[in-house]
Amino acid sequence: MKLMVCMFLFLGGIALGNAQQYALKIVNLKNGTEKIIKENRRVRLKTIDGDKYTGRLHFQDADVLKIKGVVIPVSKIKKIKRHPLLLSIIIDGTLYYSAAAFLFTGLFFSAFMQDSSYLALLFPGALSTVAAAFSPSIIPAYKLKNGWSYEVIQVE
Repeated sequence: MKLMVCMFLFLGGIALGNAQQYALKIVNLKNGTEKIIKENRRVRLKTIDGDKYTGRLHFQDADVLKIKGVVIPVSKIKKIKRHPLLLSIIIDGTLYYSAAAFLFTGLFFSAFMQDSSYLALLFPGALSTVAAAFSPSIIPAYKLKNGWSYEVIQVE
């Protein structure tokens, strides 16, 4: 029994080691810069048709990729960028919590103060809320119009 378990684990490790993995190679045609996005990375993608997709990047074959079960040909990509979950949670969470702190502090002071100094806290709270709703990612996007081309490659 132990021998069968060991053989199963050994053969499973060999099968996983020989599995083909794909990646998206992004090349800037103007200056030759290369970027690689491996499979199972979170990305934000926009197609030529205007559809937007966010999720983990999977490859169906050499010219087709999948995000959340939606099949997208590589030739239809207009813009792609990495979209790490931790970074978006940290940035959005910080902005939302700071907005809540400013707004609730301003409302608390408005209940107990006679002057209008509490209004100084409501404005940054509103700005933080808007910034969190429209927060830009600090990771650059690779756009087709800026000279980037996309191709699927095999990675070992």
